Amino acid sequence: MTIAEVHVSHPEFALGPTLRDAPDVDIRRESQPVPVGDTDTLLLFFTAAGNLEGFDEVLAGDPTVTNVRLLAELPDKRVYCVELADHAKLVTYKLAEFGIHLFEITHEDDGWLLYTLLPDLDALAAFREYCDAEDISFRVKAMYQNDEAATRGGFGLTDGQRQALVMAYERGYFSDPREITLQELASGTGISSTAFGRRLRRASERLIELTVMADS
Repeated sequence: MTIAEVHVSHPEFALGPTLRDAPDVDIRRESQPVPVGDTDTLLLFFTAAGNLEGFDEVLAGDPTVTNVRLLAELPDKRVYCVELADHAKLVTYKLAEFGIHLFEITHEDDGWLLYTLLPDLDALAAFREYCDAEDISFRVKAMYQNDEAATRGGFGLTDGQRQALVMAYERGYFSDPREITLQELASGTGISSTAFGRRLRRASERLIELTVMADS
């Protein structure tokens, strides 16, 4: 199956103004938009890391979101929940409509970088036509097959996730019996054992999704 890394941007994308006005903050969506009961309200959960000074003010002034809530302040990031404004643009549902699986989304420049699994190239062409019709900036940054991902240093892993996997493997965390604890691994990395464990789990989930599950 083909993996495509696609950058999209639009002034009315959900959190688009925040991406533009807080370029030093790493924003990662933790879920697809979640409907609230039988209403049209959509909730979006995301994390923010990096230079967070003044970030809450930027977020509060973003017209694409309302009812901003800070759910948790962790050593390395904050977790937020927001409601999406009615006019906020989304592309996630269109991806599903075209049979494209979105397995990771991060921000880049003033838009979103989508890591996708394509059923075929026609699906990507259909998504591009939709973006053109909606005046959404569309750019394919990379395309490769599953078996090429490892040589690209990829599988959609962040640098931190890849480093966590390599460290855990080299120091015997996956050995039986285990040769090192999670706390010992995390020490010296600058993040808590909880954050390191979360990073390791997400990296493992992504590898399974793109290797074992991709062919099932």
